[in-house]
Amino acid sequence: RRRGQAQANPPAVKVAAVKPAPAAADSVPAAKKSAAKPAALSVERALDEVMETLEALSHERGSDVMIYASMIKQALKRRNPGFNERAHGFRSFNELLKEAEKRNLLVLTDDPKGGSYTVRLVD
Repeated sequence: RRRGQAQANPPAVKVAAVKPAPAAADSVPAAKKSAAKPAALSVERALDEVMETLEALSHERGSDVMIYASMIKQALKRRNPGFNERAHGFRSFNELLKEAEKRNLLVLTDDPKGGSYTVRLVD
């Protein structure tokens, strides 16, 4: 064949089949989302983990040492590296602590220096 001439029968090109995109998570009905993991159980589990960690820190450090919210989260992450408050339905760790305070499990005090909270067990 000479240069410049088009090939009469070009080789066949394999094209991968295009799969439809999976449905967005938002399109899953709320009933099916909540059926996978009951929210109340998840909240209780998160509160249990926070309280176990706070109790361990309080015991280890003594009652006169201030315990900061960040200390609890760090210790909790060491105890359970996979812990994530969002997986339990909370937007932030502070929101989780506020829920524990609402349930009279702990007491939060604003920390003006750090912009967070100091935390103590309920007497």
